[in-house]
Amino acid sequence: MHFKALKESILHVVKNKGKRSIELHVTTNGTLLTAERLKFLRKYGVIVTISIDGSRLTHDYNRKLESGPASSFGLVVNNLKKIKSDLKRGLRASLVFNPSNCARLFENLIFLRGLGFNNIDFFPDIYNNWTASRLGTLNLQFKKLISYFTCSIKKCKNFSLDDIFLSDFIRRGSLFGSLNCSKLFLDGKGKFYFCNYSVSQPIESRRNFLIGDAVKGINSGRRLRLLQEKREELVRNTGIDCNICDYASDCGCNIGHFIALSGRSKDLRQGLLSLCSIRKIYISNFKILKGIIFANKKFKLNQNSRGY
Repeated sequence: MHFKALKESILHVVKNKGKRSIELHVTTNGTLLTAERLKFLRKYGVIVTISIDGSRLTHDYNRKLESGPASSFGLVVNNLKKIKSDLKRGLRASLVFNPSNCARLFENLIFLRGLGFNNIDFFPDIYNNWTASRLGTLNLQFKKLISYFTCSIKKCKNFSLDDIFLSDFIRRGSLFGSLNCSKLFLDGKGKFYFCNYSVSQPIESRRNFLIGDAVKGINSGRRLRLLQEKREELVRNTGIDCNICDYASDCGCNIGHFIALSGRSKDLRQGLLSLCSIRKIYISNFKILKGIIFANKKFKLNQNSRGY
């Protein structure tokens, strides 16, 4: 966490946002998070997400430290203990799973809930080899989630989205946002890029994705041009047109994944098709879960309450 650059960028955005309503998000591995830094982030309404993949077994396998202690999990959990009061106010977790550990997805979500996280996002490592068998395993994990919430709801006298650690997923009208990307990437030097996946490119290539910096601001026109160029390139190179997909209204922008896969995948089309298969598992199962929740008479929707 390059905290000095982060502070300067947050203050710049807050100063220049005018009457616009914005949400600021910071994702950190938690190893350098302190109570003082968290206090600053809270002051400006920044939503803090901790990258943690579940139990020690899963997390340390995915997130090895380059130096120092062998376990990054131990550092993260110790820091969480220091800011335990803020867990009650709401901290988010972000879990990444892959084909080798997707069979433990449900188990790891429940583990993180036990640590005190009241909102958990979980996303696949799509750059791995997702076979039909692994996709089937993933779908079964979603069925476990549906059963878990169905049983939990029956035991509650009343419940709201604050009782559901997947509340952000449930709230969203579209599970993955929109086909029209709304994300930017800010690097440690205060440079803005048109897509948050620009960091996947070699350093010398990233300048092609630059749209401004924390001092001069963002060139919105250049950002929109770059998005359109990449959208057309995606269709041209893969034959995949998200706009004509049956899941389009519930899905999200694939431009970032297209950029990342372009530099690492021998079969670009197959990589994107795997992503599509995973997103369809998410969308179909969350539609079922949302139906169960919203149809229940005990459910109370608190629109003003946020799960972080």
